[in-house]
Amino acid sequence: MAVKKQKIDSPVWKKWANFWRKIKSPWKPSMEEIKFIKSQIKTLIKISKSNGLIHGATPSFRDLLANLGFKVWLLDINQKMIEGMRLIMKIKNPNENIKIGNWLDKPFKKNYFNLVLTDETLDNIAVKNYDRYLRNIRDFLKKDGYFIYGAYCIPDRMRHTTFEELGKLYNKNPKYFRKWKNKCYLWHWVQNEPGIFNRRKWEYNFDNFDKEIKKLYDEEKISKQGLNDLQYHMNYKSINMYRKNLEVFLRKYFKIVTSWSDSKYLNK
Repeated sequence: MAVKKQKIDSPVWKKWANFWRKIKSPWKPSMEEIKFIKSQIKTLIKISKSNGLIHGATPSFRDLLANLGFKVWLLDINQKMIEGMRLIMKIKNPNENIKIGNWLDKPFKKNYFNLVLTDETLDNIAVKNYDRYLRNIRDFLKKDGYFIYGAYCIPDRMRHTTFEELGKLYNKNPKYFRKWKNKCYLWHWVQNEPGIFNRRKWEYNFDNFDKEIKKLYDEEKISKQGLNDLQYHMNYKSINMYRKNLEVFLRKYFKIVTSWSDSKYLNK
């Protein structure tokens, strides 16, 4: 069933839309990634009028499945995010249905979907719940269905530094840190600093990262501009693994048919 129509000029929805416009790949699918996914769907799924499930509200995924003629279901707990992302969509899909709910629940019957398409959903789920989440997806899929997962993984090669050193690096070359593709890796740079990365849970704490950057500013080690450039303003914890560790979980429930990595973001 489709969600009831509501006004789409809500300030909260616009906030989510503005945030999405600000961030860039690899934190959201690149055009190259969308092209790869499209080619795989057209190769693997031959059935017309297929059923597709998207966890979350990724606009480019919604546009892609609409363009391919899928009947689409969205599953997400945050209706405001779904409506906000609708502001960015290019295609209005009359066959898009919304289900407000938890990704760990089972709101759909078994063997229903030809495709489940998600982007970085495991980043938002505690590792202890990975098996439950992936088992649900396997159950939702038809026997000849496919799960396509977009992952952001910890780069295998990464600079490691302290916050104080990070401040000095910023002061030497502020322009470098204003490019999103560079800024999006800073939390990995300081993963060995206290309170940033819980290795047992694979959990990064953006709030603690921002607090440490604020300390640099309070101690006059970076400027006000540096504070604005370096902080993420996300108040968020993200689960991230190395690719080899993520694949251990995926292989428990799925056979990995193929994979693709954007060469622009490898070995940072």
